[in-house]
Amino acid sequence: MGKLCSVSNENLKDLAPTLSKHFKPFIQLLCILKIKVICLAESAQAAFKRMADRLLLPDRIIRNMDIDKDGEIDGFQFNISNPFYTVEPVSSIRSIQLKIDGEKVDTEKISIVIRNQRIKIKDAPTVYETWWQFGEVSSVLVEKPGGLTPGKHQLEINVQMRTSSGNYGFGEPEFPTKAIMEVE
Repeated sequence: MGKLCSVSNENLKDLAPTLSKHFKPFIQLLCILKIKVICLAESAQAAFKRMADRLLLPDRIIRNMDIDKDGEIDGFQFNISNPFYTVEPVSSIRSIQLKIDGEKVDTEKISIVIRNQRIKIKDAPTVYETWWQFGEVSSVLVEKPGGLTPGKHQLEINVQMRTSSGNYGFGEPEFPTKAIMEVE
């Protein structure tokens, strides 16, 4: 049977130069590999973001709406599509934050309309029975008396989702983007 070895801090100090000399190439290789993995992950993340931006806002059009059908414009809507790479239940939408021309929109005023079903964003985390297909175009409906003035507006949106398949240690995905949108 082998003899048990006890290493004290003093022994480690004596061994440090020897260990350093023998393991230095290995440690350097690990550092290079770590850098390459980080760079690949950052590149993939940037590519995913560009793709998600294009998917998230499939067109750049805002339409003023008569939401309650009383003859008065009382909101606006724009198209949005599921930016995630798979089908997800509406309950995966954690929040949608929105700014129009730098002005924050109260989340109480934001709904998502999927296949003609209007769902308030605050209620989305409880809607498990409706699924949002990958790339499916839906709309964001915002309650705003009078809607938006004709012309161009800067829209900033951040869709935060929880994936049904797990986050694989990357956290919950967010899809922030900015776009110049035009009121039809």
